[in-house]
Amino acid sequence: MMSKIFEAMVVLLMVAAPVYGTPDEVLAVQALIEKFDNANTVTGADFVTFAKAIVSFGECAVDPLIEALGKEGQIRVAAAVGLEAIGPAAIKATPQLIEMLGASGRDNILACGIIRGIGPGAVELVPLLRTLLDNNNFHVQYWACRALSSIGPGAHQATSDLCEILIMGIASVRRNAAIALGNIAPGMTLRQLQETINVLEVIKLRDGCHPVRIEAIEALNKISLIVPPSIPSRRMI
Repeated sequence: MMSKIFEAMVVLLMVAAPVYGTPDEVLAVQALIEKFDNANTVTGADFVTFAKAIVSFGECAVDPLIEALGKEGQIRVAAAVGLEAIGPAAIKATPQLIEMLGASGRDNILACGIIRGIGPGAVELVPLLRTLLDNNNFHVQYWACRALSSIGPGAHQATSDLCEILIMGIASVRRNAAIALGNIAPGMTLRQLQETINVLEVIKLRDGCHPVRIEAIEALNKISLIVPPSIPSRRMI
């Protein structure tokens, strides 16, 4: 059982390296990564503890995590979790993310998680995320929707792709596609807004899954706040 030992180590390292960005703190991050990499048994709680610790170390943890992202096994997953938790500073991992987005299902999902943490700064990765919406793995489609949603208005190029998967995807994917469309809407062109409204109006009435219909209504509510008078739309109560 690793959790208690690992948590104790996290506390000690955080106390030992209190000044962010110092060489000692970088060594502390590397020690955390090495400990995780060498563990025989890792629990879900360990991943949570690792992410919390990495966030506390700040941007100085990015480079060691990017290095760990190139390894195989549980440390690769932990590195992805850590980079997602750090957020926008993980944009330095863009070259690795490009490679992962073009790889297998697990790497696709890990990359999408990191992009979700980066947010709007990951806009250059939108074309690759669009290709994932055509993936035959619905888990990949789900995470691609979440990543695009996090990027927000800058992901407007994915509007048609999201509209299509909102019709064709499984329920969890459709729900997150609707959420993404609502978040992306401020960056859409008039034509994209009209396309989105048309699809959402159908989904809110006819989709067989209640949570999907709810998210379609929420997306329409968001769009109604920005849509110009030339496009017919009304706010749903």
